[in-house]
Amino acid sequence: MTCETKPFCADAVRGCPSPWDINQDKVNCLADSLVAEALNIAGAPINFYKLLGIHEQGKLIDLVGQGLSISGGDSSIYVSQNAFFSNNKEWRSLQKGTNVISNAYIGYDFGPVKLDNDRLRYGVETAIRHHITTIVIKQGSQSKNRCTSLRVERSDDGVKWYGVAIITLPDDNKSHQLSFKQSAAARYWRLRPVLFNGSSSDYWAVVSIQMMDYEATTVGNIQDLILLENRTRDYADTPIKMKSHYDLLDVQTEMSKFGLNLPSQIFFMTVHFGTCVTLLGRPVVMGDIIEMPSEVQYDRNMQPVKKLMEVTDVGWSTEGYTPGWKPTMLRLILQPAMSSEETQDLFGDLTRTISPSGLLEIDDSKYQSFLDSNDAIGADAKTQVPERGEDIANIANIPNAQVTQQQIDNAANTGINIKEKLNINPKSIYVEDAMPPNGEPYTEGPQSPTNPKNGDWHRLTYVGTAAGVPTRLERWSSVKNRWMWVETDKRAQFDGTKPTIEKILKDKDGVPTSKVDK
Repeated sequence: MTCETKPFCADAVRGCPSPWDINQDKVNCLADSLVAEALNIAGAPINFYKLLGIHEQGKLIDLVGQGLSISGGDSSIYVSQNAFFSNNKEWRSLQKGTNVISNAYIGYDFGPVKLDNDRLRYGVETAIRHHITTIVIKQGSQSKNRCTSLRVERSDDGVKWYGVAIITLPDDNKSHQLSFKQSAAARYWRLRPVLFNGSSSDYWAVVSIQMMDYEATTVGNIQDLILLENRTRDYADTPIKMKSHYDLLDVQTEMSKFGLNLPSQIFFMTVHFGTCVTLLGRPVVMGDIIEMPSEVQYDRNMQPVKKLMEVTDVGWSTEGYTPGWKPTMLRLILQPAMSSEETQDLFGDLTRTISPSGLLEIDDSKYQSFLDSNDAIGADAKTQVPERGEDIANIANIPNAQVTQQQIDNAANTGINIKEKLNINPKSIYVEDAMPPNGEPYTEGPQSPTNPKNGDWHRLTYVGTAAGVPTRLERWSSVKNRWMWVETDKRAQFDGTKPTIEKILKDKDGVPTSKVDK
């Protein structure tokens, strides 16, 4: 019901009432208005600095370009890659009508990790993972070829998909930037229709799609679900004035921030719930900052020192219930706000000054920001360490024959004995990965090539019942007229005498489940 149909709920303090249950009863609504009026007349003034959310993360940079577009089917020449490249063409789904919702999708595969020469860096599939939180999409020119609601999904293998968000699109052919909730980095991302305008003979058309790691500022974003911390917060610069009630405390210097175990200043404040919703647009949340003008102090230069308190807990006040047991007041627990990265919007920028040359520039904008901590930790681990063992893909291998005596003498004049370096067996320093040195090309498979040339490399893999056998690196020798074994991939091998370590590494939760491992 509207304010016009319930005039007894509309008062000078709250304006149009918020949709909570106390407004459904005339008596309780009147009692709520009286509580708000009493507090507004005799309450202590406070300045409320609203927590807006966490800072916008990342930049509006399209991450696609190195991988491949994917779809549920393309219509003729209107292939999926048209939507990711500027070629003035669009993508059209193979499906039409209701099949668009059931089977059509368009997305992107960011691909495996490669060297600069386009060779697989690790010889195995090690995915490039991006954390997509914003897309820019432009649909076809006709309404019948557009979707008004899409489902965002991610996957690590292209087979098992996880839902991330449902986004709503305007029914037009303009580009729209849409941000959605955080999840985790993944190799595959796609968009699936939820609502489609077309009939049985209409296809879905998309002109362009951009995918970005960019999180809009919102109070619902949480950077660290383990410690429940938001380190890069945004606060409103202009305070919102309202009234409250709190008990006075004797002056007590805040020393706990120096590591001393002294009681902190803790204020218990009461505010009117309806007034907060009207002025803030939402209830009070943990992290909001409240300035208490009545508690202002002065330094030795007679400059005022503001009393800024941070909300650490929110609940209903036992003093603010109506006779019908309807709550009207919030009880806030406040502690002194510390000058830190979280509150630098109010206390000032605490980072180092960046010189024009950029030498002192510190990139402090990259923080984990995942809602699904398990998937996030797993994705980050795979990104940082795609393959176990030592990475020697970029370490050059210089045969002894390529080092001249002049080079040896020149190095000796600078105090370096190259002879000692040349005779070191690389296998004694690095874990064998069965990869050719210097990024040289190779073939791979369970069968060796039939017409090799001298010096060709081949990685011999094992499948079927022999799938657990490590990959072998071989090289064709025209002198021996056969493939010569060079080394075996030992990156995934572990000491068999330590089954507990093996169990922990392979167990899903990282905790031994067998009684034998205890």
